[in-house]
Amino acid sequence: SLNLSQNALGDEGAIAIGESLLLNSTLKTLKLNINGIREKGGNVLGNVLRANDYLERLDVSMNSIGDLGAKSFGKGLRQNKKLNYLNLGKNEIGVDGVSALSLGLRENTTLENLDLKNNQFE
Repeated sequence: SLNLSQNALGDEGAIAIGESLLLNSTLKTLKLNINGIREKGGNVLGNVLRANDYLERLDVSMNSIGDLGAKSFGKGLRQNKKLNYLNLGKNEIGVDGVSALSLGLRENTTLENLDLKNNQFE
């Protein structure tokens, strides 16, 4: 378990963590909430889900990944075989992002909890 919440990591930090997750096979829980992660960092973290089959819980809430980041998470969920909890609450995700996430969920068989509270889809 690794809690990096409220550390102002931004996109650069998210990208570095994403690259590390491609090599890591032991971390099961990662908290990255309230870190100023925007679309670029969200894009990398979402793409990591395609290759990382060890992470079970990921919290990226209260950042600003937007629709672009959500689209990457949707694509990542299609291929991920381990993640069972994902928190994307309060991330400025709109209708396009939610649509992409729903497409990913159609093919995902492991995610049990997806938190999308306080976003911007109507």
